Amino acid sequence: MSNERSEWDWDAVKHALRRALENEAVGGEPSAESAQQELRRRARELARPWSLEDNAETLSLLPFEIEGACYALEPDYVLEAFAAEALTPIPCTPGHVAGLIVLRGRMLPVLDLHVVLGMASQTGEGRRKVIVLSDGRMEFGLQCDRVLGTYELPLAQLQTENRGHSPYIKGITTDQWAVLDAGALLGDVSLVVDRTV
Repeated sequence: MSNERSEWDWDAVKHALRRALENEAVGGEPSAESAQQELRRRARELARPWSLEDNAETLSLLPFEIEGACYALEPDYVLEAFAAEALTPIPCTPGHVAGLIVLRGRMLPVLDLHVVLGMASQTGEGRRKVIVLSDGRMEFGLQCDRVLGTYELPLAQLQTENRGHSPYIKGITTDQWAVLDAGALLGDVSLVVDRTV
């Protein structure tokens, strides 16, 4: 076996390529000039900056657990998630208000998501995590057992037709996660506690 590299006849290769392009042009195929234009168009398309629209087929989520049930939020409205020591109960408030915490000098109400979703209230013992939601006008925390990190969900796995009767649920994933509509939660004035005793 020879280690010598075979020499290419580049002139012959160029000539064969030119002939092939001419033959395609005669048969109704694109000319060399239009092929170059198409290649330039493709190059511009590939060179354009990436935008969120390019990733429209996936949904970013922050999944979390409450008593074994898994929920998820789009992170656009999530300010932070942290471990909370204990909630201060607030007398004369509706059942969906689990309590109050002081976060960096400001009071933040914390909601019991199960009650908000129309389910039976649980004791909430052991729930040591709070996810803070805000839309710039309204802000509150949701009590949970565990935050599971971030996740990219293919939109094809989100079932919107079987989401139940709750206006706060956007859809259910194939893994049975209830994807919450944080904008609807934050925009619901019935969740605001403004009564005085």
